[in-house]
Amino acid sequence: MYSSVWSEPSARLQLRKFVKEHLADAVVSDLVQEPDLSPDDILRLLDERGAVADLFAAVKQSLGEPTHSGVDWASQRPSPPPVHPPVVIPSVDHRHLELRLMKGMAFVDFVSIEEFRGSVLVIDVIFAGSRVRSRPVQVCTDPAFDQTFLLPLPALTGSSLLNLLEKPVGPAKMVVTRLDPTSNVAPALRLGEYTSEVMESHNLDWRQALSVEKVRHNVELRGIGKKSQLTVGVLQVELGILPEVPSGLIPSQGVERQVEQEARQRSESTRLAFSAVDRWWEYYRQVHRRFEKRVVKLLAQTENRVFLPVTSFLAPIRGGRHLRTPFHAARFVSLIAVEKVSYMRAKQEDAELSLWHSFPVIFAKRTASVEEHALLLCSFLLGFCLDAYVCLGVSADGFSHAWVITRDALPHGGHQVTFWESLTGEHYPMESEQVSKRYKIVHCAFNHNCFHALACIDERLDRIHFDFEDQTVWHPLSPEVSRLPFLKLYESSTTGHPGAHVLSDGGADLPLRMLPAHEHRVEVHEVETSIESNMIQAVAAHRQAVLGADTVWDTSMGYVLGTALASFEFERTVGRGYGEDVFAQMLRSLCGNSETVQILPVQFNHLRCSAYLPHILQSPMGRSIVEAGQTGHRVALALRCQVVFYPEAVCGVWLVVAVRQMLPRVDSSVIR
Repeated sequence: MYSSVWSEPSARLQLRKFVKEHLADAVVSDLVQEPDLSPDDILRLLDERGAVADLFAAVKQSLGEPTHSGVDWASQRPSPPPVHPPVVIPSVDHRHLELRLMKGMAFVDFVSIEEFRGSVLVIDVIFAGSRVRSRPVQVCTDPAFDQTFLLPLPALTGSSLLNLLEKPVGPAKMVVTRLDPTSNVAPALRLGEYTSEVMESHNLDWRQALSVEKVRHNVELRGIGKKSQLTVGVLQVELGILPEVPSGLIPSQGVERQVEQEARQRSESTRLAFSAVDRWWEYYRQVHRRFEKRVVKLLAQTENRVFLPVTSFLAPIRGGRHLRTPFHAARFVSLIAVEKVSYMRAKQEDAELSLWHSFPVIFAKRTASVEEHALLLCSFLLGFCLDAYVCLGVSADGFSHAWVITRDALPHGGHQVTFWESLTGEHYPMESEQVSKRYKIVHCAFNHNCFHALACIDERLDRIHFDFEDQTVWHPLSPEVSRLPFLKLYESSTTGHPGAHVLSDGGADLPLRMLPAHEHRVEVHEVETSIESNMIQAVAAHRQAVLGADTVWDTSMGYVLGTALASFEFERTVGRGYGEDVFAQMLRSLCGNSETVQILPVQFNHLRCSAYLPHILQSPMGRSIVEAGQTGHRVALALRCQVVFYPEAVCGVWLVVAVRQMLPRVDSSVIR
C-alpha cells in the first residue's frame, strides 16, 4: 500500500531515524520494567502513547498525503517488501478509496449488555477485489470502530475521475457480524473458535466521494432475512479518494445523473427478467400437469429480500493459492457447517423458502443451507474452468436436494458427467452405483450463464442424459435473462495493478481470507498438541469415573496412527487413500500375535474440544475403546489428532482413538 516509501533510500533513512529516535528508547524502558512483555503488549503500549500513529503520519507525509487524526494506521501496516520482483512505484493514476468506519449508534439489541458478555462486533468490507475485516469491538449500543481502510480502485486510463464513474465498479458491501465466544477451545488457538451471527448486510454506494473531498454518511443498518425491515443500528462512515486528482472532482450533478441512470437500467433489467421468467413458467407448467410440482426454482431472494434469477447467485470464484485444486475446493465447502433446516425443505408458506445468502454472508456466519453449499461449490468449480452446474432434485431418501455436476465433452458426442456432493466433498462418475444410492430425480440444472429444466416425463436419473443441447430432454430458459446488466450479485474482476491487463471473464471479486491462527503465527502442530492434551485429560477423567482405573497411554501407537489420519484426509480430498498396506505392516510390527487393536477415526469441523468425547461415546465402538479394560485384561490406549486449516476460519479436525489389549490366555488343560 505504501510501497513507494520503501523504494526510495532517503525515505527509508528518514523512517529508520524516526524509529530509532522515538521508538527504540521507549521499547527498551518498557522491557526493563516488565521483561515478560510480549510483542503484542509492546505494540499496544506504543499505540496508546501515539507513537504508532506518529510513525504512519510520517509515512503519509513522505507520500505527500494529508494526515488525519484519530485514524488507526497501525491496522494498515504494510507487509515487508518481497526481494523478487523489485518494488514498483505505483502510478499517480492508481488510487484508493479511503473508507473510515467511525462509530455506531442506537444498536438497540445490546441495551442489555449482560446477555452478550465477551461478545464483539466486526465489519467485513468487500470492494473491487479487496476484502478486509475491522478489528473486534466490544458490543454496546454505541460501538466505536474508528478504523480506516484504503481499498484499491481500478487503474485510471487518464487523470479524470470520470473514468471511475463510468467503470462498472460496484458498491462497497459491508457485513456486520456479532462473534460470541465459546468455551473449551484449544488453548493454542485463542481466537480460532466462536459462534457467528450476521446482523446486517449493506451495499454502500461510494461514488459521492468523486464529487466531495470528504463525504460522511449515516448508514441505516437493516437486518437480514426475516429482520430485513428492522433497523439494527446506524453506522457513521467517511469516504474519500486518495491521492487527490489534479484535474479536480466531478460535479455532484454528474454523479447523481449516473446513479439515476443505473437505477432506471436496473429496474428495466428486472422487469425484462421477471417477464421472461413468467412466460417461461406458464409454458412449462402447461406441458404436463406433473411439471408444476417439480423442484424448478427460477428466482430466489438475497438476504436483503431482493429477488434475482437463480443464475445471478453463481459466478466463477478462484480460491487462489489457498484452494489449489477442485478437490480442495470441494473439501473446503464440505467443512462449512450445514444449517439444520434447509430452505427447500421448509413449508411452502414460510418466507425463508426462497432465501439464499450471498457468499460474503455465508463466510461471515460460517453456516450454509444445502442449496448454498451447492452454489458455492459450483462457483469454485467454474473458477477452475470446469463446465459445472447446480442440480435441484430429489435425493434417494425422498427429500429435496441440491448437488453439482460437471460435464466433459466426449470426442464422438455426448458428455462424461461427474456428480459432486457438496455436503461431503465426494465425487462420482454418473455410472457409479454411488450415484443411484444418493440421488433419485433431477428437475433442473443451471449455472451463471444458463438454466435448463427437465422436459421429459420420465425423470429418473438412469433414463436421462445431461446433453442440455437436446431440447427433447431439457427445456432452456432464454440465455438473455442471465446476460441482463445490473442483475449480477457478484462483481467481475475489474481491478489490476498499473501496467497490467486484466481479462474479465465474469469471475467474482471475492478473495478468501485465511484462518486467524495463521495471521497470529500459530503453528498447526501446536493446535494438534493442545487438542491431544485436552482429550487425554478428558478420557482419563472419564475412565477414572466409570472404571475407577488409571489410563495407560501408548505413545508409539499414537505416532503410528498419524499415518492413518494423513491417509483419511487425503481420501476425503481426492477420493482415494494411500499407504494401507504400510499401515497394516506397522501395526503388525508394533503388536504381536497375542494382541488385538481397535481403531475409531472421527472427524469434526470445529475446535470445541468439549464436544469431542461425548460424540465418541455415542458410538458403541467408541465407548468400548474408551472404557476398555473392564474384563481385567491389560489395555493401553492411543490417540492422535490432525488439523487442516482452510480459508474463512474453516477447519477439519481428525481424531483417532485406539485400544491395544492382550488376548486372554487359554488354559491348555481344558483342551482335549
